[in-house]
This record gives sequence, structure tokens and C-alpha cells, in this order.
Amino acid sequence: MPFAEATVYVPIAPERAFELAHSLGVERASWDPGAATSRFVRGAEEDKQGTIRFIKGRDGMRFLLQTTAWHEPAASACKMVKGPSWLESYGESIRVEDTACGTKVTWKHTATVKRAFLPKLTAAGIEQWITARTNRRMAGFESAAHLLAFSE
Repeated sequence: MPFAEATVYVPIAPERAFELAHSLGVERASWDPGAATSRFVRGAEEDKQGTIRFIKGRDGMRFLLQTTAWHEPAASACKMVKGPSWLESYGESIRVEDTACGTKVTWKHTATVKRAFLPKLTAAGIEQWITARTNRRMAGFESAAHLLAFSE
């Protein structure tokens, strides 16, 4: 299963970093290139295990992601309930840790492509897509965290 992982150290408290990583709506869209629109669905009002979020990316991809692990403010994970037709599975996890160098945030993405699409999508292409997606999103998160540090 192709995966990508990115880690940054940010100058905000772990609790604030976790909160930023799980922001929705306008706040999320301001920093996350993977989320032009994001909101809770199916009656959810807060993120916790079992919560489902709708995410529409700037690239037009749409996902329903279900939170599968929720350990605020240290870690969370989610999996795709519904998404692009070519994806068999997709998941994200975030780990936040207080260190002497600042708050360490690690974001991991995993994806599996449906067999019918494999002739068109090579393993290298899938890995390149998920690595680029992870790096773009982490860069946006890091910039937003630095802006928060200066504004607080």
C-alpha cells in the first residue's frame, strides 16, 4: 500500500497544533490545499471516533472520511468511506508530540488503487501522487502554525 509521511516542528502548543490539524470550513480552506470545503456530516457536531467529514479538494476530489481513532491532543486517524472511483482505500493519520524542539507533527497518508485502474496508474505514479499531496498539505499546515505563533 503506497504511503507518504511528513514531519514538521512548529512553534505552537501541541493542543493548538492538534486543533489546527482538525479545523474545518474557512479556517481549513485557508491553509489546506487538499480541502476547499470541509464539514461534519450525518449529524456530527464534533470530531471523535466514528465522526464522518465531507472534504472536497481544490482539485475536485470528494471524500467522506470517518474518524477511526481519536486521542486528543496526541493522535487521530481516519479512513475513506467514499471517494474517487479509482481509489480502493485512503487514510490519514496525524500524530502530535511535545518535544524540546517544539511541537512535532507527523502526517501520514495511505492509498490503494482499484485493480481496474492499475494498468493506467503505475505504482510509481500513485506513490508520487500521495507524496506530493502529503507534502503540499504539510507545507500549508506548517505555514498556518507559524502564522498562529506570531498572532498569539
